[in-house]
Amino acid sequence: MYVPKILLCGDEKKFFAEVTSRPVEIVGKVYFSGKTESGKEISLLNADKFVLNDEVRETEDLVAILCQGYADYVVFTDLRKLNKFLYDLVLKGIFYSQIMGIERFKNLPTDYYFDPEADRFLIKKLPEENFQTLLDVDALLVRNIFLTNGLKNFREIDCIAGKGLPPFKENFYNHIYGKISACRRRHYDAALIAGKSPEEFDKAAESLKNIADVLIVFVRNNSDLEKHLQFTWRNFFGKSVGRNTVVGYWFFCKYKRPEKNFVMYVVTHKKLPEDHVKNLPPGYELIHAGKKSSKDLGYPGDDTGENISDLNPYINEVTAIYHMWKNSPATIIGLSHYRRFFTESEDDTFSYEKILSRESAEKFLEDYDIVVTTYFNGVSLFESLAMFAIEDEERAKDYLLIFRKHLLNAHPDYEDAFDKTFQTRYFANKNMFVTRRYVFDDFCEWLFSFLIDATKEIIDTFKLEDKEPGFAKRAAGFFAEHMLNVWLLKNRLRIKELKIMEVKI
Repeated sequence: MYVPKILLCGDEKKFFAEVTSRPVEIVGKVYFSGKTESGKEISLLNADKFVLNDEVRETEDLVAILCQGYADYVVFTDLRKLNKFLYDLVLKGIFYSQIMGIERFKNLPTDYYFDPEADRFLIKKLPEENFQTLLDVDALLVRNIFLTNGLKNFREIDCIAGKGLPPFKENFYNHIYGKISACRRRHYDAALIAGKSPEEFDKAAESLKNIADVLIVFVRNNSDLEKHLQFTWRNFFGKSVGRNTVVGYWFFCKYKRPEKNFVMYVVTHKKLPEDHVKNLPPGYELIHAGKKSSKDLGYPGDDTGENISDLNPYINEVTAIYHMWKNSPATIIGLSHYRRFFTESEDDTFSYEKILSRESAEKFLEDYDIVVTTYFNGVSLFESLAMFAIEDEERAKDYLLIFRKHLLNAHPDYEDAFDKTFQTRYFANKNMFVTRRYVFDDFCEWLFSFLIDATKEIIDTFKLEDKEPGFAKRAAGFFAEHMLNVWLLKNRLRIKELKIMEVKI
């Protein structure tokens, strides 16, 4: 825990009587009055002097003492003396925010630090690193107007402020979150924290590892955190850069990352022409969905490792998604169909050259959390499924209610998102996406917490095992496909929409 060092001007008993719960270290006593040899009381301010621990000093020295890190604050117990002193400083063109009364000191955040040199370094360093997005975990930037005014190059700065911020400070940030977990699917170039204990640092570092590429932390000299980092920073980080100042330093820690591994899985259930397979872009890999219960096509299938390949006749390519989740090492992962592909082009006429490339996908994920294809229909999603996929409105309602029951048993807070999704006319479709690994893992953990049980109930209830292959047998899959829309609506991800191209094979 950070323990502020103060120079006290006034009565020590009064100070500790009011500052009862906050740890503090008094490193010196300051006096602005004294007595002559004859015992006459005099004001040292009139002589531009003060006394520090029985040593007479020049008034200007007080600012230098603070800048050198000897103390963090000068605290007055008498507001009249404080006001007189500050007025005198202002007349001299000196103003320092580390000089204050007891009330202001009591209300300072307990993790606050003050180091002008460190602030200047931070403002200079951030643009040099070419960071475009930043998460201010402790709402540190708005505490210091110097910091706030120095940040001009960021595309987005968000913050964590559990208790909220005053309106004029809220305006500085693009988004304000109550806790780190609320933005765990977002991605930032860097995250900024300050004043942490070793335990708090380890917890924050773990929480932020998928959210930011670099962790920037202020470390006070000779603190427990400084000693802790000397031995443990390599647990999280592959590279670090520190900069010493008088009070402490900013530690720029780059997270260890596995080498980027992009895989866009191309799901298929049929043998494809060799030319088609050879012309797919780098990073596109075939996966045979439902391989366990069908003829071997010679492609890697969804039937190895942990899998649900046997459910493919009922839930379509969702079995491939499950296999990707449990068995793929990809750090950037997506799904296309053997005849449907994402494209950046406004012209959706098929061409291999226009298929979304690895480079473009990774570039999109610098600004967005997930890439999907979207579709607008003249009727609601439920009506569309009932009319065109299930072809039986009452049976479609039965399927819907079973999915809804299992979802709400596992995640009751998704009720509103589920109901709204099936009334919308604008939605992502085809189970096509590309995203970062941890976003994909979060989605799959949620999806398969209820989907398999819901599917098995539908199979048993409606005797789907006895039905011939076709839309009726795959009805659960049509609803499963749109669970992605429920999840996206609830979690408010940054979504990039792309067109798809189709090729006849």
